[in-house]
Amino acid sequence: TATAPKIREKAATVLCLLAESGSCEGLLVSEGALPPLIRLAESGSLVGREKAVITLQRLSMSPEIARAIVGHSGVRPLIEICQTGDSISQSAAAGALKNLSAVPEVRQALAEEGIVRVMISLLDRGVVLGSKEYAAECLQNFTSSNDNLRRAVVSEGALPSLLAYLDGPLPQESAVGALRNLVS
Repeated sequence: TATAPKIREKAATVLCLLAESGSCEGLLVSEGALPPLIRLAESGSLVGREKAVITLQRLSMSPEIARAIVGHSGVRPLIEICQTGDSISQSAAAGALKNLSAVPEVRQALAEEGIVRVMISLLDRGVVLGSKEYAAECLQNFTSSNDNLRRAVVSEGALPSLLAYLDGPLPQESAVGALRNLVS
């Protein structure tokens, strides 16, 4: 929350290192790290945004923390980074959104934020191959849900993107899973 950008970048770097250690997630959240990380992802410097998004990706692996990220309005900044971020930030934001989509009770809120369209766009035009895999996994999570979310995935035009992704160089299990969910 410091006003000096360099201090914010250093703090975000430390939080990123702590999150990546794998043993401090609960402590970071209980100490109130989510709101400042989300604000930094929204409007920080390039380095600050990158570190904040990487931290959010790591923290979002926990379903409880994923719910908290959604509750603290963290979806919109992650979506914006998927659309405009550099390769590292885009991949981390896509990974975080994939982690959020793994929590069934937040999928509807994610859909209302426009995540399906963003994931389709990443499949079609993602900067990094990893972003595309996260997008396919996210769509697979959505298609494993209820009929309304499956219809949303189809109505947003995911089928051609998923089929085109099958021709790509990455493992396509998630795209196959999404397509299987859609036809079942």
